[in-house]
Amino acid sequence: MKTIQQNGASVAREHPGFIAIAGPFAVQHTKEEFAKKYQDQAVGAYREQRKICRAACIVMHGTQAWVIRKKPLTVDATTKAATFTSGKLGIFAGRMARK
Repeated sequence: MKTIQQNGASVAREHPGFIAIAGPFAVQHTKEEFAKKYQDQAVGAYREQRKICRAACIVMHGTQAWVIRKKPLTVDATTKAATFTSGKLGIFAGRMARK
């Protein structure tokens, strides 16, 4: 059986455009009471992130669950405009700076 490395970077690599926020949660733990507790924690983290990002979701990475959401926008303090942190399309989102 192949072991999958459990870290946020590997989860984000599998889901381009998303960032791992919370995890890992051992939702498939052999002890039922531990599995239930981890499931509750994963759902709580998911609901918290869902308030911030409508695209947030729970994904399985190997045997463990992670909460991911879209990569955030970065705000340039000098122009007061938000730009996307991922992609090489040159997309500029937000309002233009006033001169």
